[in-house]
Amino acid sequence: MQLPMKAARICRWIIATAFPATLPLAAEEAERSRGARFLAVGDSPPYQQVVEGGIARELEPPAGSVPPRRLSAVDPALGPGEGSSTLELRLGQITGPVAIPRGEGGVVLRKAQAAADSAPWHTVKRPVEGDFLVLLWRKPGAPTWDVPVSLSVPDGQIGAPVGSVSITNLFPADVGVQWGESYHVLKPGVSHVERLSEGSVVPFRIEGSGPSGGRKRYFSTTISRNENERTRVIIFRADGESPRRPLQVLMLREPVEPAKPVPKPQ
Repeated sequence: MQLPMKAARICRWIIATAFPATLPLAAEEAERSRGARFLAVGDSPPYQQVVEGGIARELEPPAGSVPPRRLSAVDPALGPGEGSSTLELRLGQITGPVAIPRGEGGVVLRKAQAAADSAPWHTVKRPVEGDFLVLLWRKPGAPTWDVPVSLSVPDGQIGAPVGSVSITNLFPADVGVQWGESYHVLKPGVSHVERLSEGSVVPFRIEGSGPSGGRKRYFSTTISRNENERTRVIIFRADGESPRRPLQVLMLREPVEPAKPVPKPQ
């Protein structure tokens, strides 16, 4: 049964009045339906402690020797104080995800205690689409973390799915990667992804230029995989004082929720 024209107009007015924000909110959520995680790599400062009243207490690291521990991530297209997400940054630990808009743009990282209109600690260029992981390290030659450098790499089920081993070279020179029987040369800022089947074990080795110009082995191990797990391997330059080994390797294994199968149309 069709409603008279006047009654139909009234019904449309009631629906629009009762649910005015439904469509805009849904569109806004769709625009923020991807996430970014952050990982800072580098050498930790030497452990220092002081004994007070017979109790040992760890001293705070020297200023600038580690990245800021609390940061706010902000879309620069928003006004001061809008859309801010707080993250806890620790050397060698991946943060939880923060919501990031789709499309090109930046992500401003500001010290959490800093004013909303203060100069940012660092600005990240975000990829056009997809979840991503922001790798942060101290600028080569810089004495502190006041001048960081960053690189964004794919993350999530598409960029780093279950069973993947993502190898990223942040070292400022080519490195050789031995994976089982295969050998790859990774240039600075380049990533390589291998797949590892559940229960398998693969020999893994990383080489770089030695002091005399030849190849030197800096890291050697085997990589295995458990169920619903993925691995990140980050190769970076040692930034400590007079490091014995200029090339460092960080390997992180993390559980991942397997991708849910797409239901077939009925």
